[in-house]
Amino acid sequence: MWKKIIVYCLVSFVLGFAVATWVFPPASQKGSQPVDIVAPEPVTIDIEGATVVAPGTSPIKDGIVLNSFNQPAKNDAPEYSAEAPQLSKTMPADKLPKDGIQLNVSRQEIVPPEFTVKAGQPVILKVSAVDQWTHILVFDGNLSGLTIGLNGGENKVLVFNAPEKAGEYPFHDDIFGVAGKMIVQ
Repeated sequence: MWKKIIVYCLVSFVLGFAVATWVFPPASQKGSQPVDIVAPEPVTIDIEGATVVAPGTSPIKDGIVLNSFNQPAKNDAPEYSAEAPQLSKTMPADKLPKDGIQLNVSRQEIVPPEFTVKAGQPVILKVSAVDQWTHILVFDGNLSGLTIGLNGGENKVLVFNAPEKAGEYPFHDDIFGVAGKMIVQ
């Protein structure tokens, strides 16, 4: 009886392997090379009279930051969506725009811990990870579109419209918990 069970198990295994190989052939037998999945390049908007502060960021036209649909960027849009302000690619520190607010992020602190902007005006936020850690800066409340993810040593730029309502808008590093605030006047 044990011999029959062992033979049955072996035959089942061999048949199962044969069917699996036939249904899901190894990549070398498919006749094609593996495909690398690459994220598409961000859409570049060419709007007459608009200013692009850094490659990949949302353009500014007539004092309004625009999104990929040529409409005012929505700070409350889902992070990294086409409606939200667009984050630049990684860039060298010497290529960061001269204007704007510089934030240096480490796992111990954000320097400066707060900054002030004018209500409704375009904000150029330059963020640098000054250590080897990954950081995700997230604005609290209804500002989910203002999310900045960067790896250690990276520099990125986010251009967005400051909220219309004056007040304090806290933000934090979602990984290390260090925090700061944007003051809107």
